[in-house]
This record gives sequence, structure tokens and C-alpha cells, in this order.
Amino acid sequence: ELMRIPLFGWALRFLKPIAIDRSQRFKALKQLISQGKDRLEEGISVLIFPEGTFFPKVAPGEYLKGSAALASSTGYPILPVVHNSGEHWPPDKLLKIPGTIQIVIGPAIHSEIHSIDEIQKKTVSWINEAIKKW
Repeated sequence: ELMRIPLFGWALRFLKPIAIDRSQRFKALKQLISQGKDRLEEGISVLIFPEGTFFPKVAPGEYLKGSAALASSTGYPILPVVHNSGEHWPPDKLLKIPGTIQIVIGPAIHSEIHSIDEIQKKTVSWINEAIKKW
């Protein structure tokens, strides 16, 4: 839906985002895998927010399996990252809250011999453990 915003959407296209229809979950997953493979083959890193949207607070949550499905179908690893930027730039506020944004980068989760569910479990486990440390 972001691609349809005048000017912003047009500018966004230059960044080669993966455009999906979030209202149709199965179709969105197929779009993610197809376009994700294309980007990876072009040497472009793919950034996926596994929650499917933005959350203002860092907390363990429900994560979608798109990144695990892409990793499983391409053989590329997942590099999990957690951050607390939502605490300093809430989605419903125009002004940012001063503070330090913390970013934690995890170890690569390799996908060659794992199922989507195993990749998802390893990824979610690392994310939730990293969040607990805050």
C-alpha cells in the first residue's frame, strides 16, 4: 500500500522494495519469496520486519514466517537484528523522544539443512532472548 502514495511511493520504487499485498497472506508470501529471490540474486540485501508491521515497544511477539520461508527457498542465511527505536520514535508521535537507540545483531542463522519451522524457531528464540536482556 505504500507504493500507492503519491511522490513517496514513486520515490520508494527507486529503492527496489519488495511490494506485497498484506491483505492476502498467501499471495503476500509468494510475492515475498519471488521478489526476495530476485533481489538476492541482484546482490541486494533484503530487510524483513517479521512482525509484519511496526511496534513502538520492544517485546516478544508473534512473528510471521516470511523471512524463514525466503531463507529456506534460497539457501541464504538470516541475520537477526533487534532494536528499540520505537521507544524513541513512536508511530503516533511527530516528535522523537531523546535517548539512545540500542541495536543488537545476532549470529547468522543458516538455512541449508533446516525446515521453515526450524529456521523460524531458531530466529524467534534468538530475538526473544535478545529482547529479554533489555
